[in-house]
Amino acid sequence: MKRFLFSLGFLYMVLSLHADSIFYINHTQQLTLQFPSEIKYVDVGSPQIEVRQLSDARSLTVRAKHENTNNSTLSVVTSNGKYYLYTLAYCHQLPFLGYRVEKGPLPSSIIGIGQEKTTHFMAPFPIADWSVGSDSVIAAYADGIQNMVRVKASHSYQQEGSIVLVGHNGSIHTYRLQHSDSLPQLLVQLTDSVSSQALFLSNPVDINSLQELGQQVLQQPYMMNHLGVVDHNMQFAVVGIYSYEDWLLFRLQIHNRNNIDYDIDFIKGYIVDKKGSKHTALQETEITPFYTYCSDSIARTLPAQHLQERVLFFQRFTLPKQRKLTFELFEKNGGRHLSFPVSSKELLKAKKWTP
Repeated sequence: MKRFLFSLGFLYMVLSLHADSIFYINHTQQLTLQFPSEIKYVDVGSPQIEVRQLSDARSLTVRAKHENTNNSTLSVVTSNGKYYLYTLAYCHQLPFLGYRVEKGPLPSSIIGIGQEKTTHFMAPFPIADWSVGSDSVIAAYADGIQNMVRVKASHSYQQEGSIVLVGHNGSIHTYRLQHSDSLPQLLVQLTDSVSSQALFLSNPVDINSLQELGQQVLQQPYMMNHLGVVDHNMQFAVVGIYSYEDWLLFRLQIHNRNNIDYDIDFIKGYIVDKKGSKHTALQETEITPFYTYCSDSIARTLPAQHLQERVLFFQRFTLPKQRKLTFELFEKNGGRHLSFPVSSKELLKAKKWTP
């Protein structure tokens, strides 16, 4: 009887598989898969393939780390109990960038982006998440605006890149990106039927009060000197973390020790899984400050042999032990990019701020 029940269970599992399905991946574009229900388990067969679950919990992106990666497998279990099994094969030109499981491929437009000009993707709804498929593309939320993402090429490239954007309404939008300094597309509306307007992050706090608090933070002695990175004769570090009401304040220091000015393009903060086993699906969530105070009136350019400090105001959050906060600094039209992690343990050392 037990054997019979086991055989029935095994037969049901085999019939539930999508073992004959093949998805194509490469190292400059990512494939986005959206499942009918929440993803509960992900396993990828090769450490040469990156998998990231998006914030809608039903979607994930898949990308090869290197060119001509060997075939592998992708296994997914969703909250409705279904088990999906796919073969992943490398292909230099992906037939599609997005796929709704059990429904079919998503359309993808081609967008030109450049190094000298910024392309903005704008939606009529808040953008919950985004992800780029190439190291040649950088992206970030537009400061203080929840339905706009800005995108640039970090350097010239020949092969197509990609970006996927996820709306709070669960919609998925994928785009092929081509390097085009001569004719970049400067504004991309995620939907053709609705003309989008900027949706500003709610901020009931008086700006003057935030400026005053930022000034006070920068007058304090340094709390720490071990959280940061030194590279390219640049120093990028957190020298203070403060808790005040429902906020977390990070005091960032950027020191340009070169004889060449440093043009700041992006400063990003995001939460990501700590490096686990080779089969772990990394989940990355960008966090956006609702206000930034800068010590320097020329906030975008850091002159040679100059130090600049910023106070980033975030809504209060904590980190589970298996996750970490990462800060990244990007140079405009340059290669001096820096990043460093902040652990949950360090975050809990935040000093209570008393004005």
